[in-house]
Amino acid sequence: MRATTQAQPDFLTVINLNATVPAHHPLRAIKRRVDAALPKLSPLFNDLYAKEGRPREIQHRHYRPPWIRLRIMNASLAAPKKVWTEAELQALPEDGFIHELVDGEIVMSPKNNSFQGDICTRLIAALMAFTEPGRLGAVWDSSTGFRMNSLNVRAPDISFISRARLQAQRRRRSAESFFPGAPDLAVEVLSLNNTHKEIDERLKDFFSSGARLAWIIDSKDKRVEVCRSLTLRQWVDGDSFLDGEDILPGFRYPVADLFKPWDWEQEYD
Repeated sequence: MRATTQAQPDFLTVINLNATVPAHHPLRAIKRRVDAALPKLSPLFNDLYAKEGRPREIQHRHYRPPWIRLRIMNASLAAPKKVWTEAELQALPEDGFIHELVDGEIVMSPKNNSFQGDICTRLIAALMAFTEPGRLGAVWDSSTGFRMNSLNVRAPDISFISRARLQAQRRRRSAESFFPGAPDLAVEVLSLNNTHKEIDERLKDFFSSGARLAWIIDSKDKRVEVCRSLTLRQWVDGDSFLDGEDILPGFRYPVADLFKPWDWEQEYD
């Protein structure tokens, strides 16, 4: 499509002080003080000019207005927003944080604590034991990045991708790029600094990029939010099961098992 030509405003624009500056603006008070001081200074300058001569005025071809506004053309002068490449993201140093790309900026999140890490390990082990015999797909941990349709890069704590989607992309296990899209199943373990808005934004990215199910695990209150869409969400507690539904038919994991202590902890009492 051919672009249309539009007239651009002048780079320098004369500003009328009286028409532009508000009545109570501090500049008006400064101007009044300067106007009052100038008549007192005039005799001193006249005496100086009589003795030393008046300085030669530099001639300009263009009129120099007393008030000039520099109008910045945002479209042409604004610095372009950096687009992070996968190589740059993967090259970020190991500094104890999980790195994600959100709205063009790097967002760092702290690693899981030991309880959250143990929850992830148990669930990953259960998912691996269920999916591997039937070659159902891939289970990945929080170090795996997914490129959302929004161009954000998200890293769920646990993710499952079906074999059908992997084969449709002819993806190999040795692939070194981020997976394009969201996992079929995304699992997040809440940390203390997570907000409702942040979780909603993550779910929005997931479900708009191909996710069909998400489990939000609340280790503090020992419950899980089962999300089938951004709006179809339900909290379940220790009496319930995490159900693989149509993504992993037959998979059922007791919610209570996510949070149960080690059996040797009773020896501490």
